[in-house]
Amino acid sequence: MLEATSDTGRKFARKFRNVLCLLDGYLPCPRLFSYRIAVVSFDSPIHTDNLTTKIEVSAQSWGTATASWLVQTLGGKGDILVLNGPAGIGVSEARWAYAKKVFAAHPGINVVAISNTEYNAAPAEQSVSSLLYAHPHVDGIWSQGGALSAGAVLAYERAGKPIPPMTGENSKQFLEMWAQKKLTAMAVGNPNWMGAMAILAGVLAQQGKDVKFPIDVPIPVITNANLDAILASGKDFPDDGFIYPPYTQASLQAMILAQP
Repeated sequence: MLEATSDTGRKFARKFRNVLCLLDGYLPCPRLFSYRIAVVSFDSPIHTDNLTTKIEVSAQSWGTATASWLVQTLGGKGDILVLNGPAGIGVSEARWAYAKKVFAAHPGINVVAISNTEYNAAPAEQSVSSLLYAHPHVDGIWSQGGALSAGAVLAYERAGKPIPPMTGENSKQFLEMWAQKKLTAMAVGNPNWMGAMAILAGVLAQQGKDVKFPIDVPIPVITNANLDAILASGKDFPDDGFIYPPYTQASLQAMILAQP
């Protein structure tokens, strides 16, 4: 078995003729290396180094940045709801693990309820509506999905309650709600082009290029300062889509290749 993190593995990776991109934490078969296949994981925590490289937005950066913003916005105290993705999903669990550390460091922050739903506004709305009956006073919402945040907004509007500060993601639906309703919010997100980036990384490895391991994609942050510009850049995106930062092959390659 050859590991892509070793010198031997890196040299072997440069001779690969095929590319396999992995999503959702699937572990590659070690024999793929003997078949000259470049193996690139993206957008999912995967606990192996038997890869050509892995491309990720740091779950630590994601969870820490959003939780820190909410703590600061609430002045270090308050009751909050936590809206996670489906239970057991690696990305959701990793983001929440880092956010939880931030909240634990601030005794004034009280997590009153945690919800796990699909990344979809409808089940999120239903879940938050139920939580509001049990917890009518909430000071903030830590949400790790744009659709989840949109569902929370709909639930609060249905209940006739003021919408508290919340985090979210780069979902166009949520960003439009934020702008229209002048919410107190911040958002981060995974660039949608990481799949294309994974393919390019595999091709560059085949060509003998020195590909970074791992490849950390800078986390896109959306605040009131750039919200209008982000929405303008995504005016032609579908209403249920995610607005991603612009990119070119050259900009992706710059993130992929190791600096001499």
